[in-house]
Amino acid sequence: MPNSAKTVVQLNPQFKALDATRLLKADHKHVSHLFEQFESSRSTSKKQAVVSEICQELTVHAQIEEEIFYPAI
Repeated sequence: MPNSAKTVVQLNPQFKALDATRLLKADHKHVSHLFEQFESSRSTSKKQAVVSEICQELTVHAQIEEEIFYPAI
């Protein structure tokens, strides 16, 4: 089953940029929250889990920028 964002991208490049912008803004908020969790955590294992999630989120964020946002702009 195709990814809905890719389906929208194939149908209309303007929607692609709008969806990418929404995704990027949501990512910024989510990663900021994760950094707050990291800073407030005292547990090494919790910090490691948060760092892993931050890395994954930033990887997805970069992919959205490179594959959807920048080409649409």
